[in-house]
Amino acid sequence: AWQPKEVSWWLVAIKLFGCMGFMASALLALSLPSLPEEQLVFISVCFTFQGAICFLLGALLMQIEATESANNVEAAEK
Repeated sequence: AWQPKEVSWWLVAIKLFGCMGFMASALLALSLPSLPEEQLVFISVCFTFQGAICFLLGALLMQIEATESANNVEAAEK
């Protein structure tokens, strides 16, 4: 569902883009015969970097989500 105001929604979306970056990198590692190898390596590394950055952002968002969840539990107990 479309809920861009929720941290968990952004967490899932960013990790999805990270997975797509890693998948594109793996597919490029199979090598396409139409591009020179140097270009393939560069593009593959760029997709790997994109996947890593997305997973890093996802990890940071998980900390925010955990803090919000803990605050909600504390508020419910009071």
